[in-house]
Amino acid sequence: GLRIGASIVTRIETLARSEGLARLVLETGDRHPAAWKVYERAGFTRCGPVLDYPDSQWSVFYEKALS
Repeated sequence: GLRIGASIVTRIETLARSEGLARLVLETGDRHPAAWKVYERAGFTRCGPVLDYPDSQWSVFYEKALS
């Protein structure tokens, strides 16, 4: 309830932008709906597996373009 997760995501985005990154991608577990809410509220959308992660029923992937 203190929005600590949102603050962490905002800080990561700020650092990524300062490094000139164009996109953030992440993987989380299939049993973490609270984390999904944090990412979705921050503008992340679900996507398929990223990098060399295999597709798994236990993984949920998100991405966000940085502008």
